[in-house]
Amino acid sequence: MITCNLEPPLLNRPLYVSGYIRNHKISHMLLDDESVVNMMLIKTMKKIRIPTDELSKSKLLIQSFNQKGQKVIGMICVQLEICEMVSSSIFHAIDAKTSYELLVERAWLYENGVVA
Repeated sequence: MITCNLEPPLLNRPLYVSGYIRNHKISHMLLDDESVVNMMLIKTMKKIRIPTDELSKSKLLIQSFNQKGQKVIGMICVQLEICEMVSSSIFHAIDAKTSYELLVERAWLYENGVVA
C-alpha cells in the first residue's frame, strides 16, 4: 500500500527566530535566503516604539511574492540582536500583512555566518 504524507518536509518550512531591537523582543523574524532586502513592518515599528520620523527617505518599490509592488515607506538602521550576535542592519519599512515581524535577507545571513 502506498501512503501519501501531506505534511511538508521540515526543510520546506519557514525559519523563524527570536531576537531583539532596542531591547524589545521580536518573536517572528523570518530568515529568508531568497530575499534581497531586510523588511520591517510598520506594526513592528510601533511595537518597539520607533517613530516614522526616524526613517530615511526611500523610493524603493519591492516586488513581492504576489506580484504586486509594495512601496517602501522609509529605511532605518538598527542593531539586531540574535543570541550573542549583534549586527547593525538597514531595514526597509513597509505597511503590509505578513506572518512575520521582520524579514532578514540573504546578504545579512551570509555576512553573519548564519545557515538557514
